[in-house]
Amino acid sequence: MKTFSRTRPIIGAFAVGAARSAMEYAIDYANKRRAFGTRLSNFEAIQFKIAEMYQKVETSRLLVWKGA
Repeated sequence: MKTFSRTRPIIGAFAVGAARSAMEYAIDYANKRRAFGTRLSNFEAIQFKIAEMYQKVETSRLLVWKGA
């Protein structure tokens, strides 16, 4: 069990990093992609999805930081 206690923050940090990378890729894609003559990032539904993604990544980051 001591091994798990030491590796949990590392695994959590890796997961947060992967999630943040995916979020940055999604933001970049939304800024580049065009639909109906405008950027995808201008649509309110996409903005809400990106904002929710950002909120979850930041919450996870803070939980990992507090757990470490």
